[in-house]
Amino acid sequence: MIKPNCGKHSASEAELERSNLTLILSADIVNSLMDPRKAMEALRPLMVEEAAGSTFHMPPFGASRINTFRVIGGGLQGMGRMGLRSGEAVLLFDTTPQRNLLAVVGGDMG
Repeated sequence: MIKPNCGKHSASEAELERSNLTLILSADIVNSLMDPRKAMEALRPLMVEEAAGSTFHMPPFGASRINTFRVIGGGLQGMGRMGLRSGEAVLLFDTTPQRNLLAVVGGDMG
């Protein structure tokens, strides 16, 4: 487990479970945690849900003018997740009434 560290103090697992903490991970850390095979295995449940028809998709919005960005999104009802992408940033939320932000992902999406 990666523990956030602020100076001399680091968070315990119990503290992390009680908090709404978003970790910021560099590409190097992510690459060290997941190889292409693990990434494909992680995507399997999403593909099964898509095939089952329990996903939803937002039509693209924007980018009709120069220097504007486009927003797209969708979700997985069974897994309780929804994401929005705009440019090179992705926001991932849970679909509970609190709509907790689970991840912010940035980088080249091309």
